[in-house]
Amino acid sequence: MKTSNWFGIGVCFGAGLAAAFTMTKASPAALDLTADLHLSLLQIGWVMSMVALATVLLGVICGRLVQRFGALTILTGGVLILLIAPLTSWFVNSATLLLFERAAEGVGVILVMVAGPAMIIALSKPGDIGLSMGVWALWMPVGSSLIFLLAPLLLAGGGWRTLWLSSGIMAMLILPLLGKLPRVSVSASPQSLPSGIGICGAMLLGLIFACFSGGFFSILTYLPTYLHTVHGLTTTQASLLAALLPAVLMCGNMLGGALLHRGLHPAHLMATCALLISTTLWAALAVGEGVVGILLLTLFGLVTGIVPTAIFAQAPRFTAAPTATGLVIGIVVTGQGTGILLGPPLIGYLVGPTHNWVAAHTVLLILPLIIAALSTQLARFEPRRTVHHQDNNISRV
Repeated sequence: MKTSNWFGIGVCFGAGLAAAFTMTKASPAALDLTADLHLSLLQIGWVMSMVALATVLLGVICGRLVQRFGALTILTGGVLILLIAPLTSWFVNSATLLLFERAAEGVGVILVMVAGPAMIIALSKPGDIGLSMGVWALWMPVGSSLIFLLAPLLLAGGGWRTLWLSSGIMAMLILPLLGKLPRVSVSASPQSLPSGIGICGAMLLGLIFACFSGGFFSILTYLPTYLHTVHGLTTTQASLLAALLPAVLMCGNMLGGALLHRGLHPAHLMATCALLISTTLWAALAVGEGVVGILLLTLFGLVTGIVPTAIFAQAPRFTAAPTATGLVIGIVVTGQGTGILLGPPLIGYLVGPTHNWVAAHTVLLILPLIIAALSTQLARFEPRRTVHHQDNNISRV
């Protein structure tokens, strides 16, 4: 591309918002789902996580599909699924049917998660790849923040099924816009594909993403319930306060991009922020509610937001060209999906019907320490020819 197609990049970002709505809408709806379908906390965890099942099973396959059929075709298919699947919520009257519906939504989510960044790379000129991928990194925090802010109004207007349709409405708005995008090639030459050592690095990065997403999505899932049951907030107050977390996450994304642009290595940034995540979370849990607790939660969200930006920045370092990142992204988001799939149910099991939040705190504090340890090993897996990048744009992805 000689010039970046910012309209197309914006449309791809909109598809990401539909995916983010889909992934996080179970969290603000948790209390309503419990009342309507009589779900336990463990079942709520699976409702949140089931959308990630397809991510675990299909992440790498989707990377191959993008190379075979093109990013636009796969992205359009994903948005179409996100439009259709929520409509079936009107027929859901049990936990089993809800889990099947969430699994179907997950197929749409993984298609968008892999094809979205591949399409954005194809629509960007080389000098803008860092900026455009920085925009993409905001899809989850922006979508999560919006869904938490809209949740009280939607839940009051029609219950959890109305909230469920929000992701479908977003997909409906994006679908016709995808038809206006050019069909651009995202194929890569065999020489630019990741080497064996690059694939190993991508797998390690996927493991880091699994630890990160497992902890973060567990907190995102149960934060409204925690605030309601432990601190006595109303459901509306809990939902609005929980919206603070993804909102601050956006600031962390942008701060991470700025730090990477100044030359910080993504792996070093990940390790440092992971230690800060564990420290600030421990302090926030120790202080509890009040102004200090909110400030600590804000700081926690800020440093947490830097990590996914650093992960996206690290991914191209395992390939010889940005256009060859499809397979790497597929591997990495497989790790992300694994964390989302297993994290919330594990925390729900530990908390249990007695609301034993202390047991969950231990896991949530240990996961960032694992991230810090693994991040220190990432540079070893960068192919020698890609360790020193001449183009600063890659360090900003």
